[in-house]
Amino acid sequence: MSSIIQSASQELIKPYQANITVPNWMISSMERVMQYYVDKNLRLDTISTDRMPKPVEGKKYMLYAHIPFCHTLCSFCTFHRFLFREDKAREYFIALRKEMQMAKDLGYEFESMYIGGGTTTVLEDELARTIEHAKTLFPGIKEVSCESDPQHLASPEFKQLKGLVDRMSIGVQSFDDGILKMTDRLDKFGSGQETFDRIMAAKELFPIINVDLIFGFKGQTDEIIQSDLDMASKLDPRQITTYPLMITHQTRKSVKGQLAAPHGEMVSQYRQILNSLTGQYNQLSAWAFGKTDNEGFDEYVIDYDEYLGVGSGSFSFLNDTLYVNTFSLKKYQQRIAHEPHGG
Repeated sequence: MSSIIQSASQELIKPYQANITVPNWMISSMERVMQYYVDKNLRLDTISTDRMPKPVEGKKYMLYAHIPFCHTLCSFCTFHRFLFREDKAREYFIALRKEMQMAKDLGYEFESMYIGGGTTTVLEDELARTIEHAKTLFPGIKEVSCESDPQHLASPEFKQLKGLVDRMSIGVQSFDDGILKMTDRLDKFGSGQETFDRIMAAKELFPIINVDLIFGFKGQTDEIIQSDLDMASKLDPRQITTYPLMITHQTRKSVKGQLAAPHGEMVSQYRQILNSLTGQYNQLSAWAFGKTDNEGFDEYVIDYDEYLGVGSGSFSFLNDTLYVNTFSLKKYQQRIAHEPHGG
C-alpha cells in the first residue's frame, strides 16, 4: 500500500518540480489521492498474537525493532514509549535479541532493518550489541536505519554506532527556540543552535543523515518555517523529512488546543516546504526529500511490502494481516521468557 501512495504523490508532483509556486489544486489533489488509496487499501485484519506465521518462500521482508524508552516524554508524541529505567531497558534488549532469534528459527531472512522508538539510542552499547546480533543472525541485511534525538548526538558512546547504522534519522522537530520551549524540548534537548552543531559533528559517522522536522505547530509562522528549512539545508543532509503535527485520540487534550495550528495554516506551511525544498532535493514521498531518488527513507513509507516487527508495541504486516505485539512490557517479557523457540 505504501508504494502505491508514494507513486501517487510523486506523479502529482513531477510536472511541477520546476515551478516556483505549488498550486492550491495540487495540494488538495494530493490529499484526496492519498486518502483514496488509504481508504481503498487499508482494510486489514488485525491480530494480537503470541507467535508470528512462518515466512512465505520468495518474499522479501524488512525487520523492524521497537525501543520503547525515553528519558523524557514529549507531550505531542503518540508513539509507544515509557520513561527510561536502565534495569528495565537492559532486560528489554535481552528479550529483543531473543525474539530476533525466534524469527530466525521460524525461517525469516531480512535485507533491511529499521529501528524506531521511543529513543533507540537510550543505551548505545545495548543498541550496538542488538544490531551486531541482527547482522549475525541475518547476514543478508544490507542496510540499517535508526532514529535518535539531538541530545544523544553529544554522547561519546554514540560513536559506537559508526559502521553499524547506515541511516541515522534525527528528530529535530524545529530549530526555533520558541517552538522548542512551547513543546518542552528546549530544556530537554538544548537550543536550535546546539542541535545544529551536534548534527554537523555527527555527519561524519553515518553515510546518510536525515533531519526530521515537524510543521503544524500553533504560532509557527512562515518566517519560522523558512528558518527551519534554511538551517536544515545548511547542514546539507542526504535527507530531510517534514511531518505534519499528528493529533490523535492518544494525544493529551491539552496539547490539542495548545500546540496544533488550524488545518488551513498547515496546508500553507506544506506549500511553503514544497516550494523551498524543490530544486534542492527530490521528493521521495509526501513528507520525505532526498538528494537522490533511489534511497530508503522515512518509517512511514518503506521499500518492502511486508515486514516483521519485534519488541513491545511493534507491528508486523504479513500476508495482508497486521499483527500487533503486546504494549505491556511485563507481558512482553513473560512471553519471550516462556517462548520455546530460540535461546
